[in-house]
Amino acid sequence: MNDTAQLVVHLFGADAGYDQRHRIRDTVQNALQASGGGQYLGGGSLINAAPNYNVEFEIANDGYAIALVRDTLRQLAVGTETELSLNRDQRYNVYDDAWTDLGPRPVAPAPNPGGIPGKPCASPEEFMAEMKAMVEAARKQYGGPK
Repeated sequence: MNDTAQLVVHLFGADAGYDQRHRIRDTVQNALQASGGGQYLGGGSLINAAPNYNVEFEIANDGYAIALVRDTLRQLAVGTETELSLNRDQRYNVYDDAWTDLGPRPVAPAPNPGGIPGKPCASPEEFMAEMKAMVEAARKQYGGPK
């Protein structure tokens, strides 16, 4: 694609669960491929910050590809908090037909999963134990591979 943009779908809550995010990713990817409007780039999450999961696409930098993604997400009945970011500097709610730019994402305080104290680690072993506890807490909350 010559004139492209990066479109990121920000999923929250139940939409960020393992099965749901894959269903969303695959459906949007199939719609973009069928129209020739874009391709899947990747996805990921941050354990300690919102949004819970991001899915990234490279799309044709035109209104059609953006509207196709938006409409596909609406057909999937994603949550009302679902957002789209275009080239990381414009942020929109998927259900806002006026395309009101939401501005930069507010910085959220980092949660403390599993009640792990926010103190410096005394050793590499202690650090690894804290990280494993955080991963397990996130797996329990959001699902994922067992």
